[in-house]
Amino acid sequence: MWESRSEEDILDCLEQAYQNMGCETVENFHKHDRRHEKGVDLACQGFGETIHLQTKLKPRKGDIDQLQKLSTSTCDKKIYVYIKQPTRSFKDCMCKMEGIVDFWDSEKLDDFLISNRSHLYLRYLFLDSELVRNICKIIIKVFSYSKVHPAPLNSSILDDWWTLKDRAVKLHANLEHLELYWKDKLLSVDRHDPSLLKNVLQNIFRSFSIIGKNDARDLLSLIGTIGDKKPSVLSFYVNEVLKSSSWIGMNQLKDKLDNKIGAINLIHEWVLPNVASGSEYSLINNYLGALHRAGIAIEDGVDFVFRDFNSCAHS
Repeated sequence: MWESRSEEDILDCLEQAYQNMGCETVENFHKHDRRHEKGVDLACQGFGETIHLQTKLKPRKGDIDQLQKLSTSTCDKKIYVYIKQPTRSFKDCMCKMEGIVDFWDSEKLDDFLISNRSHLYLRYLFLDSELVRNICKIIIKVFSYSKVHPAPLNSSILDDWWTLKDRAVKLHANLEHLELYWKDKLLSVDRHDPSLLKNVLQNIFRSFSIIGKNDARDLLSLIGTIGDKKPSVLSFYVNEVLKSSSWIGMNQLKDKLDNKIGAINLIHEWVLPNVASGSEYSLINNYLGALHRAGIAIEDGVDFVFRDFNSCAHS
């Protein structure tokens, strides 16, 4: 997951986790005052100790100086977080620093963020899942035809549209089943046991992988097939869904298609609205509900196009 994230993202998650631990002060120098880092990205104080952390996606030879500064900083605990394997020269320096600096790879980082319930980390996990990535691709693919002059469904593409309906139903149904299966479990789980949270996430993401690889990917492929045959009907789909309250805010997507990051961020907010939530299990429950609603909205668009076709056929 971290390969698609920045060092700032990692620090934001760590900042939240240390705050959740109950640290009295947590200072993120990347966010507030980079001039005074002095080899420290995050400084935490609480429970009678001071902790200094530094993060790097892939440590290289040029980062050795920063590591040395961290090793000489005045604190009780020094932690260096890295995601990708360091270069050989940096690894040699790490060996010399053993016992002085505690080195965390991505696995240790993940365990710490789960144990200390970083909601931002959970959001990143959901957004980076294969299911959400494929839903984003579906929406971008459909909206990519919005510049074509729209035209309603006709008999030449009717069989493909029925197949699209079938694929959309499967996606919606499996997302609904997933939400219902976990709803009561999430609200009754013992939130004081971090191992349970890890187990819950593993099971949910196993389901995400199946739905993402099968239902969402099949739907994406069929949209491409229909787009090759009759892109105007997908433009018509976009016009119809933008009239619906369940697609509020997505009218901006037409203008953001050339800005990949802006487009993805907009879709992320639509698929998984960033809402405050009490516990991590409540947050997960909200996300599963939001994904279910996204599945409904996608299927509704297919029905809107059918409704127009049927009204024209009977007029």
